[in-house]
Amino acid sequence: MYKGENFSREIVDLICDEWRNDEQLVIDALVYLYNTTTDDKIIEQIEMVCKDYGYCPDCGNKLSTYEWCETHTELEYNNQEWFSCQMCSCCDRGEIENYMEEVE
Repeated sequence: MYKGENFSREIVDLICDEWRNDEQLVIDALVYLYNTTTDDKIIEQIEMVCKDYGYCPDCGNKLSTYEWCETHTELEYNNQEWFSCQMCSCCDRGEIENYMEEVE
């Protein structure tokens, strides 16, 4: 046994490699692991992989992309700045409602 060694990256890589042909199975396994572990390093690895796949690590739902434009009245030219972020329609519901109020 390797004492003190953290294999979080290797564990997540094994899940992704073993089931690479079944994206939903990869996400289901990662979401299960995310919700049952207390290891901060494996949680961080799972969050990165889920973001890359476009899924929420908490519930496994597909993330939605929200885009908006801010106009900078202090500038004459190129006064629009575009933003986007990915949020979960289930877990980020409160943030999405706030976002929708700001955009309107």
